[in-house]
Amino acid sequence: MLNRLFKIYNFFKRHFFCTFRIKTVGVRALILKDNKILLVRHTYIDGWYFPGGGVNAHESAHQAVVREVREEVGGIVSEPAKLLAAYYNPRSGWDDYVLLFKVDLLDQYESKDPEIAEARWFNIHQLPADITPSTKNRIDEHVFNASLADCW
Repeated sequence: MLNRLFKIYNFFKRHFFCTFRIKTVGVRALILKDNKILLVRHTYIDGWYFPGGGVNAHESAHQAVVREVREEVGGIVSEPAKLLAAYYNPRSGWDDYVLLFKVDLLDQYESKDPEIAEARWFNIHQLPADITPSTKNRIDEHVFNASLADCW
């Protein structure tokens, strides 16, 4: 049910954003520790993703990635987070930009974000089968030194 509502919401959002030429900015966090990577699975869409989300009004991208990591995985970010790359996301249907940060955690506690079904550490060499292509591509670029793309 939640997945269907998400699709309806995205349909109207896409038309609204395209009509008024709205640009959006999001952040994602690449979090590595001891050859493991922290990924999240949402309650409303399939697949494993980097933690992250939209940058709010009057919020810097750095503030957004720190907030999203805290909300989604209960992570306390070691400052400063390092900007790895900026990407254009053509699949959103409007002008969407994604900033990928390398984040180190000082600590992690259990988070109860209703958008997150699960947060889990995976061995970097044994990623889940249903990892999203964009997430896998960014891991290949920033962990295994594949060529950088400009689109998410």
